[in-house]
Amino acid sequence: MKGRTPYRIVGYASADDYLNGIIKKHELPRSNKEQDDMVHVRVNNANIEPGFFTYPPVKEIDQIVNRIVITENPEYDFVSEDGFGHHFWLVKKPETNTLIEKLFAEKVTSTSVADSHHSTAAAALVGKEKREKNPLHNGTEEYNFFLAIHFPTDQLQIIDYNRTIKDLNGLVKLLSIIQNYINTIVHQICKLY
Repeated sequence: MKGRTPYRIVGYASADDYLNGIIKKHELPRSNKEQDDMVHVRVNNANIEPGFFTYPPVKEIDQIVNRIVITENPEYDFVSEDGFGHHFWLVKKPETNTLIEKLFAEKVTSTSVADSHHSTAAAALVGKEKREKNPLHNGTEEYNFFLAIHFPTDQLQIIDYNRTIKDLNGLVKLLSIIQNYINTIVHQICKLY
């Protein structure tokens, strides 16, 4: 990533946070894709595809991550076929995990879905279904949470995603609609921060 090394926190996200708008979305999932992903979650009884979220940087969280990266050996360390290095550290001390959770609770008022809108929605909605079917629901069940990867916004690089339109089939106005849609998404993301 052009000499930059982004660090992510892999943990869980709350289905309730998604359903209550604490996890922000910048696009609405397509219903058919969301339904497909819900079937996948139900069949596997797990959300296999993690959510990809951003959050405003928190100095104390960055310091914890930096301390772990500098002082501990990664649990996994490899270069993938695309040439990118991947290094995974485990947070082994319960008190460190508790502190990270506390900092997120106190200093991160919301997160934003950067990618994986459909799988995130599916995980939250299947969690809601399971809650409604469980007369002994108490909020601690695994279905209330799903795997998520959290990036501080200052370590996120937005890369162009371009599509080429070969023929508008006489629909010149479509180009204007597409441009307005892109501008709206960019504007919504900027408003979050």
